[in-house]
Amino acid sequence: MNQAIKGRWGWHPCDYQTYLKLKKIKKWYWETIYARAKYHRWARKLPKNRNRPEPEKYCTLTGDRCWNSKTKKTDESMLKWFELARRPKWVESEVVPFMDSQLEIINETYEKLELWFTKTNVSV
Repeated sequence: MNQAIKGRWGWHPCDYQTYLKLKKIKKWYWETIYARAKYHRWARKLPKNRNRPEPEKYCTLTGDRCWNSKTKKTDESMLKWFELARRPKWVESEVVPFMDSQLEIINETYEKLELWFTKTNVSV
């Protein structure tokens, strides 16, 4: 179990480097959602009605199912962890530090997404 970190504005569940990783993961997550929606808007048209070229391939690490705003298709725990890391608590006893297993998941996900986005250099 890790310790809570004292920051300028209060207590945080992780260090600043982990927070930056979560911030980047959140950015890549939403870029992927937008790129997936763009692709499916293109793919649902008949071939004769596709007046634009096929959109660039989107990252499948966040899920490969069709985008649908009414159903939840992906695990959004990273987004929740980002919100926890983003907002400090006034009292140390209110903070639940990230466990080692959570930090491993964050680091693995960050490495995979960084490899994908630097390799393909895709941005929406």
